Amino acid sequence: MKRIAELFAVCCVVFFFAGCRQPSVTPDDVDVLNDVGLISVEMYHTGGNDIRFWRVREMPGRSTLVVQEGVLGVSTRSYELFEQTQEDLERVAKEQVAEKLNEGYKVYGPEAYSQLILQIELSEWGDPDDIEKLIMVEELLNEYMLNSGNGKCLGSDAGAKISFFITAFSAEIAVNTILEMFSKEGYHYNPVIILEKGSEVQVLHPENFQGDISLI
Repeated sequence: MKRIAELFAVCCVVFFFAGCRQPSVTPDDVDVLNDVGLISVEMYHTGGNDIRFWRVREMPGRSTLVVQEGVLGVSTRSYELFEQTQEDLERVAKEQVAEKLNEGYKVYGPEAYSQLILQIELSEWGDPDDIEKLIMVEELLNEYMLNSGNGKCLGSDAGAKISFFITAFSAEIAVNTILEMFSKEGYHYNPVIILEKGSEVQVLHPENFQGDISLI
């Protein structure tokens, strides 16, 4: 009787944990198409010491998926997947996305991203009408942000100051990426990096900033 009771107890524990376990995500459960009908999914895993990211996007007209993954702001790798038909391309993307969701990755909405404004004084920048330089720096910021897995540069503006607008999953990591870009690419600026929270702003760089901030 004692042996039967022990087996019954073990079975109860197994059934309890099986009932508590979340059901696995299947490829049929996920949607991989964006608003314009292209495959595009970005997700993050925040359960450890580092933030990990994973992203897949379609290269239009080439039957190719570009997959990028790694540790946010630290190390990344990318590779391509090829399929003969659009149906196969979507199938592979759904399989990959389902696998990552089952590993604990999540797709986050716009509210999870930080909005950053990077400003440079005209006395540092030079000619505000130098559109070529403005576009070059904007493209470099976008490239570094994308390669770090942490967002992108949304645009720029030349007015009383030179401004660049960035969205990032981690504002702190984005600051390091931005400063790295200026250093590696030979731009000797000391940008003010501002975190915008609704109607409030916070200067993330430089530390102990004492100047005036204007977002107009």
